[in-house]
Amino acid sequence: MDTTIERRIAARWVDGFVTGDVEQLVGVFAEGASFWDPRFPVFAGLEKIRAYYEDMLATTADWRVVCSAPYILDDGAFALHTRSTFTARRLAKVIDLPLVAFFSHRDGLVHRYEEYWDTASMLTQLGTPFRAAPAPLRGIDAQRRSVSHTVAAPDQPSTGAHIGTVTRH
Repeated sequence: MDTTIERRIAARWVDGFVTGDVEQLVGVFAEGASFWDPRFPVFAGLEKIRAYYEDMLATTADWRVVCSAPYILDDGAFALHTRSTFTARRLAKVIDLPLVAFFSHRDGLVHRYEEYWDTASMLTQLGTPFRAAPAPLRGIDAQRRSVSHTVAAPDQPSTGAHIGTVTRH
């Protein structure tokens, strides 16, 4: 499958961050495109997308982006996995942002965009408090610890011994 269009869209999108060029970022989208960021409801249209990127780039600097090759779903959809860092201007602090972005496109322009990232990690890095888990989810960490202590290595019978911990950076 030829991935020229997807690679071109991805390159223009990433370069828009690195160069701080709002118009380049907006230029990958079609008129009426929908856009979803986990912090907001879906919004549509180039003016709203422009306002989003203007605000983002006004409050950040020094973007560095490492990007995967496009993961192709079909002729009109692909995903990118990126690992970006940027400086949050008001904090003068470098922020780490792993992100997965989904693009639906037609005629070389994005019609639907969705991004997914760890909002709790981002809020923590920004120093923004966030609420504890809702009541039904409280205690899940204790349950996970209990389960992790009972997992045996695949070739060993279960002894209740802890065999490893996943550490997230």
